[in-house]
Amino acid sequence: MILYKYTTYSENLLSNLARDKIWVSTPDRFNDLFDCQYTINRKLSESEIKELHALAEHRKQSGDVNDLLVTACDTGNLGDMANEIADKLEENLRSKVGLYCLSEICDSLLMWSHYADMHRGLCLGFKAKPGIISNSLGLYPVNYSSHFPTIRLKDFLFGLDLPAKQVLFTKSSEWSYEKEWRLMTTPSNAEIDSPFKLKTIIFGANMSQVHADTIKAILKDRQEIQYKRARPNDSAFSLDFDNY
Repeated sequence: MILYKYTTYSENLLSNLARDKIWVSTPDRFNDLFDCQYTINRKLSESEIKELHALAEHRKQSGDVNDLLVTACDTGNLGDMANEIADKLEENLRSKVGLYCLSEICDSLLMWSHYADMHRGLCLGFKAKPGIISNSLGLYPVNYSSHFPTIRLKDFLFGLDLPAKQVLFTKSSEWSYEKEWRLMTTPSNAEIDSPFKLKTIIFGANMSQVHADTIKAILKDRQEIQYKRARPNDSAFSLDFDNY
């Protein structure tokens, strides 16, 4: 599939294109006030308590006596465990996880305005494979909802990967027009080798010819890249794309 990255023209962009790199950011740098919000369900049913105690006993017998769940069961503080879990999740989201945001579509007027410098920027089209790319990379679609994702204590039984994924890939329904996908990485606020194949570059309708030609010159040896130029449709609120 092809996924698109709306972006502005800058020296950092030129450098990343020339070296086939991308920049991954932590969620606290995003423009959505509610990005990565969540609630924790601190209630446990009788059956869940029994299940947690059984798992704790198994882990204890395996020698994992310092496990958070084992400690909580031994001290009778299963409910208090939620606070420590929340702290660990928050630490992971803020400092250990990086995201690279993409879209299924390349013709959104809103995204061209918001993320591509009022059509003076560009849109990069990457060939991408959904799912787990490597041990440290995963690509998944965003789930849109009117409510925060709810994390249960049970969700943390096998580490933070599952609850972190629930939080990182859920956004307000008001953003559904973006049709967003996110690449999740363990490096954060860092430059990484691009896991994608750059297939298309669409220059914005208001991008200068000098900037467009500069990009083409930098990538002159990449014959597989197709170049297009966006232009306003003559009779509708939409964009057309011409070969460039």
